Amino acid sequence: MVIGDVDDRATETAELVRQAGADGRFVRTAVTVAAEMDNLVRTAVETFGGLHVAFDNAGIFPPTVPLLKQSEDDFDRVVAVDLTGVFLAMRAELATWYKPAAAPSSTPPPSPASSPTTGLRPASRPKHGVIGLTPAAAMGYATAGIRANALAHGLVATSMTRGWLDDPEMHDSVVGASPMGRPAEPEEIAGMVMFLASPLASIVNGGVDPVDAGQTAP
Repeated sequence: MVIGDVDDRATETAELVRQAGADGRFVRTAVTVAAEMDNLVRTAVETFGGLHVAFDNAGIFPPTVPLLKQSEDDFDRVVAVDLTGVFLAMRAELATWYKPAAAPSSTPPPSPASSPTTGLRPASRPKHGVIGLTPAAAMGYATAGIRANALAHGLVATSMTRGWLDDPEMHDSVVGASPMGRPAEPEEIAGMVMFLASPLASIVNGGVDPVDAGQTAP
């Protein structure tokens, strides 16, 4: 597993992968920089002989303020990470997987689960862009054996949301939006990613799959 992040604490994740008996590598990567995304994918290919699955989940939150009070800088920063970053990742991944000159009898490349994160309402603008990118990749490259799916999750208990969960005034509001009355754990999101990346999901393509405790149920 190759992990790309701007946060050097991702080295801890790579170490957990190694402790579990697999090969984990960390490559410091800014998803907003095309050359760094290309390098991340290239590192995976050179290290493991190919790119087998990709999970594009970098994301940030804008300030939680009304739209009228959000600055251009805040808007541009969120779009750069949450939308352009996903585009740059998918482009680098597809360049590795898609071989238009391959003979029809050649074995299709392993199916990716290209799964960008979604967030709470302030991040909705880039989220809708990602929802548009996903079927474009799915339909454009399905005949090459490439799949692309997006995850739409609700509140997840991570370091990014810890401030809300620990704030008595915010806790009830953000947790109350979940029909199950609690945030998801990262492992619960990972379970869906593992399913989408597995042969069990070989026909699942182009979808936006909810992992939100029923928050968006009709």
